Amino acid sequence: MLFRILELELLQAGMGRQTVSLPEDGDHTEISMLLANTFPKMEDLCGGWLLHKATGGSGRRKLTVIPPEAEGYSVKALRAPSAGGKATFYIVPLQETLDTSPLPPDSQHFSKMPKKTCYQCNEVMPLHMLAVHIKTCKGKLSSDETGEEVKANVLHFLEHQVDTTTEFKLCVDREDLPDRGILQWKRKKAASPASVLKVVYIEEAGIDTGALRKELLTDMVSGIENRFFEGAGNQDKNPKYSLTDLDNENFRTIGEIMSVNLAQGGPPPAFLRGWCYNFLCTGENHVNSSCLMLNADEIISSGYTSQINLDSKESIIRAIVLHSTTRLIPMLQQIRKGMELYGLVDQMATNPEACRSLFVPGKIIKVSILTPNFSEKGTSKGRTERKITTFLEDFLQEVEIAAGDTEPLAVPHVLQWITGHFKITCNFDHDCRERLGDHSVCYPIVSACTQTVTFPVQHLSTYTDFRRIMSEAVKYGGGFHRSRVL
Repeated sequence: MLFRILELELLQAGMGRQTVSLPEDGDHTEISMLLANTFPKMEDLCGGWLLHKATGGSGRRKLTVIPPEAEGYSVKALRAPSAGGKATFYIVPLQETLDTSPLPPDSQHFSKMPKKTCYQCNEVMPLHMLAVHIKTCKGKLSSDETGEEVKANVLHFLEHQVDTTTEFKLCVDREDLPDRGILQWKRKKAASPASVLKVVYIEEAGIDTGALRKELLTDMVSGIENRFFEGAGNQDKNPKYSLTDLDNENFRTIGEIMSVNLAQGGPPPAFLRGWCYNFLCTGENHVNSSCLMLNADEIISSGYTSQINLDSKESIIRAIVLHSTTRLIPMLQQIRKGMELYGLVDQMATNPEACRSLFVPGKIIKVSILTPNFSEKGTSKGRTERKITTFLEDFLQEVEIAAGDTEPLAVPHVLQWITGHFKITCNFDHDCRERLGDHSVCYPIVSACTQTVTFPVQHLSTYTDFRRIMSEAVKYGGGFHRSRVL
């Protein structure tokens, strides 16, 4: 293994194994020129060199020097020790140590090598350099990239980390999630969650082409939020304190499931408190004034009874550090360990603000996440369709503002009801009465496979109608396994 690592290091430095064709009458000068052209770093080698040969073991045995003739090496003299050009020679400097730092990816030395693009930083480089580069690449943010573009790049990177050559199969019962799903997940010792997730529901004959996977991931995220996290209503939440779940490494599995959600088309787990997300990004717990006030109840329950303000920060930290360390930090550490799948933790550490909306609620979702298929601009159909899109934007914003009060819905619930994901195509049905005859109501039709929602235009003439129909559809048609056409 060590030999392979050293070999790769030399290859990146332009000093890896190469095949060099020598003229039959070549002398020492010609051989030196050909070697310098093949290995660029030999140009600066002034202290002399000698050729060596291994006696076997692919170069891992002791090297023996090939003695030069009076006028140096010649092709004729090297023919015998090379076994007719089949042996491998090693160039060994006599007085210097060659620089083994990697050559730049665009070096002429790599001009004939196959190249690929790093998904994280979009840099093109030879394959042997890419193999090492992707382990440390943290990506790059250009000055004209927005947070949404960076987030899209992160999701694109995660998607390409999925091992599409193997499958991670789960057979689960709909009625026993998330606990049974987590148990089955952990039992799959022979497979890796880095592979493509395939889902089979007990007593159902469905074949998973992607929709069943999204359905399971959506139900698992919702179940995990309710079972393993606690907080007020639809607001951001902390992990629940549970030594049993911690000992069973359930929180690590939860971290893996969160990673798979983002990489394989599930809904983002956007229910964490800000400080929890910050800890997952950095592995450290930072306290600020807003965090102190948001966690006032927890601070008091930790034994601190004085004023809660930033000036008392050190005293507060002393009061809560034991409490937080022994109760919640171990759970978050386990989640963070699970989120190392696909390199998600590294992506969050590199792009914390861009990834925040994937984990922390509270930001109003804009209709820019939708891709409406509008009719021709200027037509009455086009105007009606744009009005319905406005209704949807108003509905999402109204739900977001009301979340945590009396409104039982939240924006993630609406979007997950539509497709289980946050990339949605909007279609518009203008002809339901012509097809179905006289009827009083139609509900939106959604598809998890195509990630689309079709609005019944003739029933959505006012915002009041839109709000009523959408609310009923989300409340009573929310499960993937239940009919979406009500």
